[in-house]
Parts: sequence; C-alpha cells; structure tokens
Amino acid sequence: MQDDYLEQVSPSGLVLRVNIRHGTFLIFKEGQPVSVNRGGGISQIHPLTHVYFLGAGFSIVSQSYGSINFFEVDRGFLKIPFLIQGTSDVRHIRIPVPFEVDMLPALVVQYKTYWPGPLPAVGDGRRFFVADPEIDRQSIVRIKGRYPRARLMIYRPDEPAAIKIEQQSEGDRAQNKRAIDLIEKSEASMLALNPIFAARVYLRQFDWKRMASLPLYGKVDLADVKQVISFLTAMESKAKTVSELAAHKDAILESLDLFDGLARALNFEMPPVKKYFKTKKKKKRQILQTLVSWVEAQMRFYAKDENSRKSDFLRDAVQILKNESFSRIEFMPSDD
Repeated sequence: MQDDYLEQVSPSGLVLRVNIRHGTFLIFKEGQPVSVNRGGGISQIHPLTHVYFLGAGFSIVSQSYGSINFFEVDRGFLKIPFLIQGTSDVRHIRIPVPFEVDMLPALVVQYKTYWPGPLPAVGDGRRFFVADPEIDRQSIVRIKGRYPRARLMIYRPDEPAAIKIEQQSEGDRAQNKRAIDLIEKSEASMLALNPIFAARVYLRQFDWKRMASLPLYGKVDLADVKQVISFLTAMESKAKTVSELAAHKDAILESLDLFDGLARALNFEMPPVKKYFKTKKKKKRQILQTLVSWVEAQMRFYAKDENSRKSDFLRDAVQILKNESFSRIEFMPSDD
C-alpha cells in the first residue's frame, strides 16, 4: 500500500502527498489540507498535471518514481524543465496553477515519436502534450481526436514566443499543408490557449482591443482569469504614481470590470452573476454586452468539450446578463 503513495516536503514546509494509483494529490500547510474552488465546489483532492513531450528533439532533465516528480512553482506557474538535444541550456514549460505554493507534483514523460500510445495509468489529470515543430498534420489531428480536452503545444526554440498552441482552422483539410501550417498565423489565436502569457504581452503593449478579444479565442478557466485580475489590480495600484499607467486608468478599470464578471461566471454559482448584472445594468451596459460575448464564447468551448453541465450553466448566465428568462441554477458541483 505504501508504494501507492509518494510524499515530498517543499522548501517552504508544505507536505505534498501523491496518490499514484488515482493520479491525485493533497497539499498540507501546517497540518491542514489546502482547498481550491473548482467548478463551484471546494476540493481538497487535486488532479495531477500530466506533461507528455513528443519527439526525439527533447530530453527530460530528470525522471524518478515512474516519471512523477516535484517541480518548482513560480508566481502561479508550474515550471517543467527540459533540454533540447544538442544544447545544454535548461528550458521550461510554464503551466498556470490555482495554488499559492512553491512546489507541486507532475507526471512528465517523453515519447520519441509523435503518437504516445497508451498513457500511464495514473488517472486523467490535466494533460499537456508538447511537440517539436516537425510534428506532422496527421499526428496533430490524431492526438486532438483522441484527447480533445488536452492542450497540444508546439515548441519552436528559434522564436521569441517559443510555445505555440495548436489550433485548427477550416482550411486544415488541405493535404499539402505541413503541420506547422496548422498553427493560426494571427498572434491573438496563437496565444489564446495560453491566456496568462497572452495577457502579459497585451498588457505590456497596452493593447486593450486584444485584451477584450482574448476570451473569444479559447477556453479559459477560473485560475487563468484570477491571474489576469491580479495583473490588472497591480497596474491599477501603480497608476497612482506611474504616469504611463495613469494614462490608461480607464481602460484598466474597464478590463477589471470585465474579468471580474467572467470570474463570477466561471465560478459556476449563479448569485454572484445576478449581483454583477444588478450593479452594471444601468451605467455600464457596454461592459455587459462585451461580457455576454465572452460568456457565450466560453459556453461554446465547454460544449465542445462535452461538458454539458457547465455549458448549460453558462447559457443561463448569458440569459441573466441579457436580462432574459432563465432556468434557475444556484449551485453546480464540480464534475472534474
């Protein structure tokens, strides 16, 4: 029975206990389990992050315990180290996590081919596939078809934004396209499925138009939105003393309003959505209209992932924000 568990103490004193068989873990801080709000429900049991490197060009820095390791968390991102064949520099995949911790466990595996075959039997978890740019179109389609809820990232070491997210378009059926051509050319859609990185880029550029389009391009979760809110809150605070930020104060506040509304919807509890509508309906109708488009987009993404309970909730939230009749949903437990 002891072999079913793996335990580690982080540098800050957190106790991380992994259930290898189920692919889950617990975090203990001062003897008490750490909880997060996941899909409207409070959970102390967390799914393991799975990272699968595809292609012979990668090299995993270290592996032990059947490929489950403990990795540094830096400013809300789990950092997975790896090497590119022929180089000595350690690089990192950065994955947003909803914890204020200094270390987390993850399952990291490398496959020399672009099709992983049977995955380790340690639960579903949060799956991320990282492929080199030589991955072919057929492999991309196959992975997305077999694992529709996973994220597929294509790593291109020679570009400033090295991590690009695979996103198919209507023209992907053309037989003469290379795999790299399947990546959307517009910067917005390339970054959309990495919303934290995208938000950092757009906020640094004060590109409010692209910030307003970010939730339209890909599915986001509550942890992503909260991280964006923290960026905006910091900008609002600094605007009191930094003239460059002060010039954008109205746009910062409007973005805060919008992402606050999206966070309420993605918390999957109806009372906060209703309260938001009541406070905005008279003076901030434009914000409500933008938020409606965001929630409608997220509704479609959740429906595409066959998560009907969450997509139904978001459909009712849209009706609330439009001031239409709706099916009452007060609370929806997580189905993760």
